[in-house]
Amino acid sequence: MIGTRTPLRISFFGGGTDFPEVYREIGGAVFSTTINRYIYIFLNKKTETQGITAKYSKLENVVDSQEITHPIIRELLTAFRIENVDISVSADVPAGTGMGSSSSFTVGLINACASYLSISMSALQMSEMACNLEMVKLGESIGKQDAYAGGMGGLNLYEFSTSGKVRVSSANLDLKSVQILQNSIRLISIGSPRNAASILKKQVEEVNADRRVLRIYEEMKSQAIWASELKSLDLIEFGGEVDRAWSLKKEVNSSVSNNEVELLYKEGKKAGAAGGKLLGAGKSGYIMFIVPPSKLENFELRMNKYKPRPVQLDNAGTTLILKDLEK
Repeated sequence: MIGTRTPLRISFFGGGTDFPEVYREIGGAVFSTTINRYIYIFLNKKTETQGITAKYSKLENVVDSQEITHPIIRELLTAFRIENVDISVSADVPAGTGMGSSSSFTVGLINACASYLSISMSALQMSEMACNLEMVKLGESIGKQDAYAGGMGGLNLYEFSTSGKVRVSSANLDLKSVQILQNSIRLISIGSPRNAASILKKQVEEVNADRRVLRIYEEMKSQAIWASELKSLDLIEFGGEVDRAWSLKKEVNSSVSNNEVELLYKEGKKAGAAGGKLLGAGKSGYIMFIVPPSKLENFELRMNKYKPRPVQLDNAGTTLILKDLEK
């Protein structure tokens, strides 16, 4: 049996500049971190029966990989030529909540398939393969940041050249500042999980319809680079920039928000948050708040009914947590 654990991510700045329609024009940059929320994938060889069983939000029992309806599972098992296995998937949070779970799933399954066949792949290679599968072969309207975050892990700057090449750099923040940032983050769930495809497609259409939005993406890109160069952290300043990033995101596409999101966001700011943003494509999922230490107690008290969740930062990226191939 093979088991992999792949982290989800939260992005602070630059989300959207990792789309081809944007980085091909102006380049892109995203500043994000992976957190202790994970996708777990277990792949086990069948010894008594044949065929493929895939257990995720659905259950599939098929004769061979070509019959699987889940596109990522089908394409990867076919690419790696793996048959007669049982695949089980579990996650700490539902899909469609704005933390890059789809790409983390893809990276985690690539890791599982390669490990099952004893093929050596670096985190960078797995990330690149995931991007190629999702964006090129399957034609998904997504950006590149999620696959690289899930593969690499950590608090990083991801830069995307106009040719599509990706450069990954660790944040310059000192350890004390990283700890302060970690302690300041609170996540609040809002709405129901959604399919991000239609929202993300609209963002792409905005770029094609109005080239002036590239100016906004330039600002988003600059924010990501600014954050990556910080050596120490002023939470009020950092939170204020996250707040501005959320405003810029709404300028690009007003449909990313709604009245429920706006009301909860305003309540969080009144409770002491220096800033925040809705994670992912928009409308629902998780709102991330940045709360200074002096305001945390008041924030927790006033927002308690929404169950704000702390996080820990993950530095490992996709990880092999079980390998037993003795069968």
